Amino acid sequence: MPHTNSQKSKMNRRHFLKASLTGATLTTLITQPSYGFFDFNTVLEWAGIGGKGISNITGIKQPLAIPALLEKDANNKITLVAQKGETAFVKANALETWGYNGGHLGPTIRVKRGDTLNFDVSNQDIPEPISTHWHGLHVPGVDDGTGYQSIAMGTHWQPEINIVQQASTNWYHSHIHGRTSEHVYKGLVGMFIIEDDNSETLSLPKTYGVDDIPIMVQDKQFNPDGTLAPPQGGRFLGNTILVNGTLNPVLDVEQKQVRLRLLNGSNARYYNFRLSDKTSFSKIATEGGFLNAPVTMNAIPMSPGERDEIIIDFSRYEVGQTLNLISDDIEGDSGGLFDIIQFKVVADTIGDAPLPKVMNTVPNPNDFDALAWHSFALGNQAIRLDNGKASPFSMARNDLFVPINQYQKWTVSGGHHPFHVHGCSFLILSIGGKAPAPQDAGWKDTVAVEEGAEVEFILRFEHEATATARYMYHCHILGHEDQGMMGQFEVG
Repeated sequence: MPHTNSQKSKMNRRHFLKASLTGATLTTLITQPSYGFFDFNTVLEWAGIGGKGISNITGIKQPLAIPALLEKDANNKITLVAQKGETAFVKANALETWGYNGGHLGPTIRVKRGDTLNFDVSNQDIPEPISTHWHGLHVPGVDDGTGYQSIAMGTHWQPEINIVQQASTNWYHSHIHGRTSEHVYKGLVGMFIIEDDNSETLSLPKTYGVDDIPIMVQDKQFNPDGTLAPPQGGRFLGNTILVNGTLNPVLDVEQKQVRLRLLNGSNARYYNFRLSDKTSFSKIATEGGFLNAPVTMNAIPMSPGERDEIIIDFSRYEVGQTLNLISDDIEGDSGGLFDIIQFKVVADTIGDAPLPKVMNTVPNPNDFDALAWHSFALGNQAIRLDNGKASPFSMARNDLFVPINQYQKWTVSGGHHPFHVHGCSFLILSIGGKAPAPQDAGWKDTVAVEEGAEVEFILRFEHEATATARYMYHCHILGHEDQGMMGQFEVG
């Protein structure tokens, strides 16, 4: 379809806790006792702070980590090195983590439409095969970065990638069947930003790390002794929120518009992001690019794998004021809330121009004539294709053949599953029989599917995916994906 437009800690246990808890508070989900929360009185005692009867620690923050920006060199090369590391999140425990070009998580890759890039992705010392899937990118199956392009320890993968799509916020992560959940959880994740002439011209915040901020939200399950519990089962939920790997983050902002590139990088948790003072913000983009115009919103639901871009106008706050991005506890059935990140207004600045009234020209999906239709029913660790047999994923089996450049309508059903398609972006035709709301009328590659509200969308694949490098479609609850709620298809 046209897409035009880590270090090892050398502190002793008490010293580390005092330093880290003086500068950081655990953003913790307090509404589900079954999660096995920290004994915070004990944590505070270790930190030398004291305190009794605390259900959640507030007001003690640490600066949000901003991932390093990685762009092509003079030879159009981008190098990623997957490696083991050690990260001390809580207490003095230096836990084993994985990352790209560092011990935990990866840099933010930034490229421009029209670039031809020579990637060198290596596995330095992770003692099992990994991969690097470019989630959201329109690339041939041979460059998609799944198990077909696995990278054993000590080896390299060197794809040449042409950036053909419009400006968008994407991400990359390991994608080995049966191991994706743990690979992502340990840190083999990074953001991937595409710019184009349009994005560079629009009057939007665009200074990376200043007013254009990556916000990768993940939840982790910490044990009372500060160790990290591995993800288990399908709908794995953690007890602690991290943003860009930071516990209880705070971001200093100026009195101006700030752009947040939101990524739900959690294994299974859904979020409903909103501001603590109940004010509105503007949504400007879905996964595959800008909306036609900004949409004013008070809350933004996001399932695992989805990305959204929003603008918060901090000019309406005084210097010194704070504001939190929060989320409803969707998975807890308690009606509770928890913090994601705190913003602190620290400086006056020159006012911004108004947001552009027109940002993109997203076509009406009803204008495309679909030549084929397929249905996908998610459930029971499998995906039922076209009312056939629901079989768990097998790398040896091709589930579908799609002619290249053919418009198709896909219908997806199932209860509380995010559905992701590799190799393309799609436009939603309907959700539960109704046309998508303006904030969803943009290019997407991942969509939340709820019980009784099947999702119809139109898509087209512009690259080949052969029998030796197929594309995949799957639930993006990573435990479900690993358990077999995934299929694969060829394009040609």
